[in-house]
Amino acid sequence: MLNYSYLNKNYSTFFYNYETNTMNFMDYNNKDKFFNQIKLPKTLKSNRGHDIRINVSNNGSTGPRTIELESSLTHRIYHYTIQMMWGELVEK
Repeated sequence: MLNYSYLNKNYSTFFYNYETNTMNFMDYNNKDKFFNQIKLPKTLKSNRGHDIRINVSNNGSTGPRTIELESSLTHRIYHYTIQMMWGELVEK
């Protein structure tokens, strides 16, 4: 998604829907250009209890954000952090 925004000079957005437990990656202005949806397993869900939105500018940059997913099988929490201006997703 970060590469898409940078290479195509388009805004994009990541949206995690808590209710449907899906991750959506899309072009902010035109879903027909770029859209990808991932359905997470029932055993992996955000521990925040709400939707999460991350917007990426047309130069591929975004502010720092962390997404936390918790496994109901292992009770492990997975931290995914987007570093500001790095264009990099870091897993802890």
